[in-house]
Amino acid sequence: MHKGINHPKNPEDNLIIASPAYDYDMMRTEEIRGLIVDLFYNWQSDSLIEFMSDLERAIVMSVLTRFKGNQKEAAKFLRINYTTFHQKVRKHKIIIEKKPVVQ
Repeated sequence: MHKGINHPKNPEDNLIIASPAYDYDMMRTEEIRGLIVDLFYNWQSDSLIEFMSDLERAIVMSVLTRFKGNQKEAAKFLRINYTTFHQKVRKHKIIIEKKPVVQ
């Protein structure tokens, strides 16, 4: 710890995600905040790079689960280009199973 810097006892106190405060955005912000806090408290990575990669994977997995594997909707939710999202899916070797819908 550096002298002169006020470090909060709870890391969540320092966590701010910049996003307009609309309901949909607030839901997105709270979901991502929860993932960050969970991952931080269970952090077993050896480096910040690994932590960031684990965080990115957790976010991609969470959003894919929310949208039942629909990458286009997941990318839209995260406000990133579909191609960028698809590259992240491939980077983390995430397999998406498409199951037929029974009516």
